[in-house]
Amino acid sequence: MEVPSVEKFEDIYPADAQEAQASRWNNLLSSFEKNFSEKADFVARSPGRVNIIGEVRLVLLPGSALDCD
Repeated sequence: MEVPSVEKFEDIYPADAQEAQASRWNNLLSSFEKNFSEKADFVARSPGRVNIIGEVRLVLLPGSALDCD
């Protein structure tokens, strides 16, 4: 299965969400550059997360999550 990829911020978020997400996106990139003294080569994102202890959570909607233990 091919991993989807995009080249521009505008390809990630729909037009009505871009203004709300722009500051978050810019903060992410500037924090990376501040901490690592270079620009990020890419940004990866996912709708879920894996905790360090191995639990898996799938975020379905803002404010809700499904534990998959």
